[in-house]
Amino acid sequence: MHLEAVLGALLAGIACGRRPERVVAPLRLVTTAVLAPVFLASAGLHVDLRALASPGVAGVAVGVIAVAVVAKLLGGYLGARLARLSRWESMAVGSGLNARGVVEIIIATTGLSLGIFSEETYMIVVVMAVVTSVMAGPMVAAAARRCRPDAGRSDLVGAESAQHGT
Repeated sequence: MHLEAVLGALLAGIACGRRPERVVAPLRLVTTAVLAPVFLASAGLHVDLRALASPGVAGVAVGVIAVAVVAKLLGGYLGARLARLSRWESMAVGSGLNARGVVEIIIATTGLSLGIFSEETYMIVVVMAVVTSVMAGPMVAAAARRCRPDAGRSDLVGAESAQHGT
């Protein structure tokens, strides 16, 4: 899907990550203060929310959001349970994975520019990315409130103490 620029930017960031702060700070400032907002604003210009007035489009959008939330929540929850986290810790992991955000918007923008996505499909993916990102924070917070700080993790505390010689 012509995501070479995205992967190149990621690799450049990784390469710069080990540089002194005086080298990385200006790049970080330009990226977060200029490039990311400009990209997101230009991506938003292609979104026509009036399409959601159509029951068919709205139904597809709700369906896509529901499947996206359930898939990430269930996958994260089951993976965390396999890692022996508690139920609520696992729910927090699954909830946190729902914050999709920019990667989906990058893929949708690329798909739109290549003619793979229609305007409606693009809008649905962007709305899904925004809705799931906005709802992830409150979902994680709700699950975290139910977590006990020591819930079933004495094995990790013991391992950490042994590792540090305490």
